Amino acid sequence: MSWASRCLVVALSSTAFLGGCKAWFRKPAASPAAAAAVSAPAVPLVPTAPEQSMLDQAELHLQSGSHEQALAEFNQVLAENPYLPDAWVGVGDVMAAQGRYREAEPAYTRATELDPGDFNAQVGRGQSLLALGRTVDGIRAMHRALTINGEAAEVHISMASAYLVLGQPEAAVGYGERAVALMPENAAARINLGAAYERTGKPGAAASQYEVAMELMPPTPQLYINLVNVYAADGRHAEALNAARELCRVSPSPNSFERLGWAQFRAGDYAASLAAYRSAVEMDAQYWPAWNGIGVNAMNTWLQSAKRDSFAANEARDAFRRSLQVNPNQPKLVRLMMTHSL
Repeated sequence: MSWASRCLVVALSSTAFLGGCKAWFRKPAASPAAAAAVSAPAVPLVPTAPEQSMLDQAELHLQSGSHEQALAEFNQVLAENPYLPDAWVGVGDVMAAQGRYREAEPAYTRATELDPGDFNAQVGRGQSLLALGRTVDGIRAMHRALTINGEAAEVHISMASAYLVLGQPEAAVGYGERAVALMPENAAARINLGAAYERTGKPGAAASQYEVAMELMPPTPQLYINLVNVYAADGRHAEALNAARELCRVSPSPNSFERLGWAQFRAGDYAASLAAYRSAVEMDAQYWPAWNGIGVNAMNTWLQSAKRDSFAANEARDAFRRSLQVNPNQPKLVRLMMTHSL
């Protein structure tokens, strides 16, 4: 089983983690970890034939989803020989498969101590660190993995995701482009590269990557939102509107109608924009971005009337105040209201 099928592409999802450590091993007198810490071999040990047979059996149980059975078998190997990197990686894989990254990380770390050249150990450690929110440490581990195998597309995908999480899209671009070159049919690689392009001011290039991703995977609401944003930023308002309408069809939520209202406003269809924003607050009166949209539309009407339309001014003021009641931390909105005496 490849490491990629066992690990998460972290930047694309959020995970709840279990804290604490579990007593993995059965010997009460001294754990394999403690024994291994005393003296490790100068070179990584190769499993004996019986050990390899048990490791293979444990791996089969892991692939089939029999996690506890797999863990027991990896533990049994380590109880007899705590110096086998493959067994420590196996323990980490079981924990990672269960989302228990706080327990997976030290197992992978022990494997890297025993064999710094173990690619699966370095990647497993990196994925665990990224899942735990330790992004910089995760990137370092992934860098070490790339020194072992620089052509691993999944590692480049994870690196691009990690740099996006850090708010460094310029660094993400190179890893994203390499991932797409190595694995052009991978939707996650396309989405990461699209996000990197979008955040570095290349909406047209971003749109191209998102469009390919739409062909490679079932479209998600977030992917439609990405397309709405980059089409509008690229001046492709008709396409932005089509993507926004499709978003509302597949996921009729306040966020979807807010994006539709935003796209319609950018296209100059203010009446339709106002209607979309109102649909959003009808679904959720606490959805403050849509109140801002209503306020901006009303303020636009007021300004176009040379500030004579008092009804529009009042509507703008009321909408902005509703937004601030839900989210008071909007300094730009406060400045806007003060600038126009609303």
